[in-house]
Amino acid sequence: RGVPIREGELWYLSAEESIDPVMLSLYVNGFSFAQGSGEVSISLSPFSLVRNCKFQSTYTNCLNLSEFKIFKVSLFTQGICYYFGVRSEDERQAEEERSRWVLDFSRAMRLVTQSLFPPFSITCDPIDSVASTQRRLMAGYLIHHED
Repeated sequence: RGVPIREGELWYLSAEESIDPVMLSLYVNGFSFAQGSGEVSISLSPFSLVRNCKFQSTYTNCLNLSEFKIFKVSLFTQGICYYFGVRSEDERQAEEERSRWVLDFSRAMRLVTQSLFPPFSITCDPIDSVASTQRRLMAGYLIHHED
């Protein structure tokens, strides 16, 4: 994976309805974080998405999420979502920190996609020497994931 493009402490919201501090490392092709005694390492794909999200103020009966600014990393091909939170005394500062994480994740996802598909221009013009292009509407890349 190489050198991380960003590292920092975040809060991980687990499926067990707990929230724990983790040290997350973001790389140009994925991310990793320590959870308990193990480390979780994830490779990003063009079928990944990151976005801000908001939960109800209580995640469980005893856990209040109103002081966290949360974002989610969706890995569609694996059917998994990871939820991370930023916490700060100052709400505006927490929003800005979350925005920086979301932007950095989206940049890493774009780098992965760009590394798989060379630069191209979508074209609609037929090529005189190729008869099959006379009937096409558009030419370019189409990304498809099959279950």
